[in-house]
Amino acid sequence: MSLHKINIGVAQLTNSTDIEKNFNSITSFLSRFEKEKVDVILFPERSLSGFSSKMRQCT
Repeated sequence: MSLHKINIGVAQLTNSTDIEKNFNSITSFLSRFEKEKVDVILFPERSLSGFSSKMRQCT
């Protein structure tokens, strides 16, 4: 049995209602994790949806 190492990166970013801002944050993390040879990156759910905790219920 052989074991394979998988490097996992976890990105913590603040979701904004500005999708382009979120996208730029994500690409910044991609560059950083690429240098660290990360295989899988976990991003917050709805990172590209424009959803933010600052939205009101009826928004």
